[in-house]
Amino acid sequence: MAVLLKSIISGTEESSKVLLEDSTEHNGRPLLRNILIQLVKRYDIVHVLLTDLSKDTWIGGLSEFVLKRIIISQCLTDPVGWNIKSDKSPDILMNIFRFPKPAMSSSLALIVDNLSTLLIYYEYTELCRTIQTLGKSYSTSYYLIHHDLCEDHISNGLHHVMSSTIRMFPRRNDQKLLCSLCHKRKSGKILREINTYAIENEDIICHKYEEKNKIEKSVEQVPIDPTANLTFDLRLTERQKQDRSRVILPYTQQINKSGETQMGSGLVTYELDEVDDWDESDPDDDLDI
Repeated sequence: MAVLLKSIISGTEESSKVLLEDSTEHNGRPLLRNILIQLVKRYDIVHVLLTDLSKDTWIGGLSEFVLKRIIISQCLTDPVGWNIKSDKSPDILMNIFRFPKPAMSSSLALIVDNLSTLLIYYEYTELCRTIQTLGKSYSTSYYLIHHDLCEDHISNGLHHVMSSTIRMFPRRNDQKLLCSLCHKRKSGKILREINTYAIENEDIICHKYEEKNKIEKSVEQVPIDPTANLTFDLRLTERQKQDRSRVILPYTQQINKSGETQMGSGLVTYELDEVDDWDESDPDDDLDI
């Protein structure tokens, strides 16, 4: 079975909106840059919105093939969009996401390098609505957010609008890069998985994570005798067990010599009280009919 992280990045598992949650202990930007390299192989144009790093820092080390297929919008110096002169849309947030429009036949992908910066200036509900709107224009979109700078209710709101969530874990003792994935298919099925990954040149190597503590060897356990080491004897001899088996209990069926089962019989005796008015000729005389 394919690894979920690899399936999402390669497009085997269709995902329109993907959220990457990193922290100070596990930076998610190297993974995001590798995702960019994988996207340019599948899409004609990849739009990149920078709100955290400068353009020169972001494109450093990218090949000419990648640079020719990406369009970068720099919002680091103008995160609120005050310097944008446009009367087409009164929504400043939508103006930030306005990119040069390629041919209508082109397949588009989107990468936003940091949602945490935008959350400083905009309500998360407004940001979620914008993400939903952008999902109609792009085949797939990836968003990075710093989880340790985000409150729980904001994370839950973003998880709701995303089709996939990738949360980075701090490095373990084995120095493996861990991430927890939650992927929602269009059919409604939810896939959850923990993967390890390593970035090698322009490729990403993914494996399912198996915790060593969960892989336990089966050890034969010696049954405990509760009657051992007692000051009195609770164990029965073979003769005592045979005598106990011959005892006929009052609630069990008895078998006579002919082999027929005899059922127990009983008799109910009722003594009339002083207030009882009993007439054998008319038992229902006391009823008002």
